[in-house]
Amino acid sequence: MPKITVSVNGVQKLLYIPKPDKAAGPDNIKPLVLKELRSQISPIITLLFQKSLDSVILLKCYTAVQERKQRRPIKLQTYLTNLYFV
Repeated sequence: MPKITVSVNGVQKLLYIPKPDKAAGPDNIKPLVLKELRSQISPIITLLFQKSLDSVILLKCYTAVQERKQRRPIKLQTYLTNLYFV
């Protein structure tokens, strides 16, 4: 399987949120904050996503969340987790 590389530009495009007035997720970070600070936080998020892809940690968390969502359909993911799996 080829290595997946996450780019800062790709993360910045994902952080352009068309509806920034949505409610905050379980992490209490509003999408508006992510949109406004995308140029400052995208290098950090890129590093986190790349490390996660390299170590497969977030994929295990995502699988656990998906299993839990099947039993109880409550939004348990943060906005950033949703971006990771776009």
